[in-house]
Amino acid sequence: MFSFGTAVSAFGTFYQQHGIEVLSDRYVTQVDAEAKTLTFSDGHTLSYDALLLATGGKAKPLDLLGADLENIFTLHQAGEAAALLEKAQKAQKAVILGASFIGMEVAASLSQQGLEVTVVSLGTVPFEPILGKQVGQIFQRTHEKKGVRFKLGHKIERFEGDGAVEAAVLDNGDRCKLIWSWPESVLNWQPT
Repeated sequence: MFSFGTAVSAFGTFYQQHGIEVLSDRYVTQVDAEAKTLTFSDGHTLSYDALLLATGGKAKPLDLLGADLENIFTLHQAGEAAALLEKAQKAQKAVILGASFIGMEVAASLSQQGLEVTVVSLGTVPFEPILGKQVGQIFQRTHEKKGVRFKLGHKIERFEGDGAVEAAVLDNGDRCKLIWSWPESVLNWQPT
């Protein structure tokens, strides 16, 4: 898969220029909100001024004509991703609905497996609302160099096929031939 480590190395200069330290080799085991410290899986601690909790996401239900066809998948958990990637070994083309982190990760992984991958997104630059245009364009170029195609500023209006999905039809009439489709996820907002 296109790992977070790959993304970090692709953006190393950006992170350095903006004073961002990436700790991808550990995970947080404890948050002490009063002391404003994090404890990591390796026992180290880190203090903070402000903490942003990224709670992940959940699959967004599809309300599109043809969404009930075979070979249209959503990702809810890591085990499903492994199963889908195994099934994708028999596929030739895939369409990813949405340029989310999960969608871009799946796009890169499928491209590495030799599939023709197209990402369809309403946004004009991947991750622009979250990371800004410059970083989003870096992600896009990195994926394009690996063969991923983008249909940005568009949405899928419907899926077509006889039992199993064969094409995604976009709002501009373009048809993306496909074997598999992965809809994007939505943020998993959890009130505290």
